[in-house]
Amino acid sequence: MKRIRIVWCVLAALVLVLGLLPAQVPFLSSLKVQAAGTTYYVDSVGGSDSNNGTSSSTPWQTLTKVNSNTFVAGDKILFKAGSSWTGQLAPQGSGNSVSPIIIDMYGSGNKPIINSDGTVTATLYLHNQQYWEINNLEITNLTNGTTMARRGINVTAQDAGTVNHIYVQNTYVHDVNGDLSTTAIAKTSGGIFFEVTGSTVQTYFNDIQISNNTIKNIDGVGIETKSSSSKATGVLVQNNYLEKCAKDGMIIRETQNALVQYNTINNSATKLNGAGAWPWNSDNTVFQFNEAYNTVLVSGGFDGAGFDADYNCNGTVFQYNYSHDNQGAAFEIMRKYNKDVTIRYNISQNDAAFLNYGFPDTNVTNAQVYNNVFYTKSGINPKIIVSNSAIATTFSNNIFDVQGTASWGSGIGSTSSLTNNIFYGGITPKGTNYLTSDPLFVNPGNGSTGIHTVDGYQLRTGSPALSSGVLISNNGGQDYWGNSVSSSTAPNIGAYNGAGR
Repeated sequence: MKRIRIVWCVLAALVLVLGLLPAQVPFLSSLKVQAAGTTYYVDSVGGSDSNNGTSSSTPWQTLTKVNSNTFVAGDKILFKAGSSWTGQLAPQGSGNSVSPIIIDMYGSGNKPIINSDGTVTATLYLHNQQYWEINNLEITNLTNGTTMARRGINVTAQDAGTVNHIYVQNTYVHDVNGDLSTTAIAKTSGGIFFEVTGSTVQTYFNDIQISNNTIKNIDGVGIETKSSSSKATGVLVQNNYLEKCAKDGMIIRETQNALVQYNTINNSATKLNGAGAWPWNSDNTVFQFNEAYNTVLVSGGFDGAGFDADYNCNGTVFQYNYSHDNQGAAFEIMRKYNKDVTIRYNISQNDAAFLNYGFPDTNVTNAQVYNNVFYTKSGINPKIIVSNSAIATTFSNNIFDVQGTASWGSGIGSTSSLTNNIFYGGITPKGTNYLTSDPLFVNPGNGSTGIHTVDGYQLRTGSPALSSGVLISNNGGQDYWGNSVSSSTAPNIGAYNGAGR
């Protein structure tokens, strides 16, 4: 009996101590314990909707069964590798900040395929739901002969306040056939689409991640965000590969502080006027370490650019990007309510133009274009600036190496300036303090596919570009290769700021 009393006393003491711990040890009070949730399995061949679905030996079979259930925080919905379904996946419910609901695959083999066969707008659809993570699916939305807007993955919100934490990762979205009857309608079709509608309750997405996806053969736009209400926050778009989008590769609309990086955008605007990647009505969007190439300039079109700073934007930054073999310009700046555009430390190889100013508005303020490389091989006769006038732009420390013959637009504009640039080859220099000697690149024109294939644009020892640039305030601190750029010492001209090689 004495031993029993001792055991009970110890247990009571433990309960008391544990009860006090959160108050006495603050860091423990902030720990989050993930809810276990339930894991559900779905097998299109070996499953049955009469099963409980809670083990790989008793899986569900149909999308109808999945869609009829409301899932909760911590739940997982796993689709069997190698299986396929026809129809729409529209699961219900929301997770929470501790435990999102996760869609993924189980088993080994190919990603599970879901094809809505063109019968609905979206193959995978979430509406006014939050805390979801979508992984490792193959999504397609092939036409059934009718014309309509179609999307692969469609996440929407309407009059819902803040909609948090939607991640789309490692998916393969392809062959989405949409309506291309007009440019405006084409923008409503796409591969991965986030959209806010309604105006009764201010609504926006927060914490969106679109990462490591492959998106091919899309009628419309590969990746798009859009809102009729408030701007999305916490948007990260990275490590995606996009190929053959009929209009644009990606449009980052209505966002604040979005980061778009390490994406590869190949062969955009195959059927309609468009560009590789651009923001619209967004603030402080950063595009970095992206590659855009083979963008098409459609007959009678205007764009065909790798990258574009578009309407109603503030503080757009394009840095450390590689643009090549585009039929339009490397970069565009649309001249309508576009403030503080920065284009720096980028490399353009064999693009048909360097910079294109779109539309005859005059509301561009404080655009800076500095420390870029623009190179074209023999046989390409590029336009350096496509515009009647380049509005309020400073061009500094850029290298223009033209092996063919280049031409300028009809005017640069009285509010623009060019200083400390190198013009080499078949190009007429403009501005002040310019150089016309060979920049002595290591191996110009040798870039291939991949942002790490352009070391040929580093500078050789003896290059006139070394330490010949003008100081730029708030210069980003590093060049294309990660070399530091001083705020007090004259930089190199071009995208490389290291020592001569």
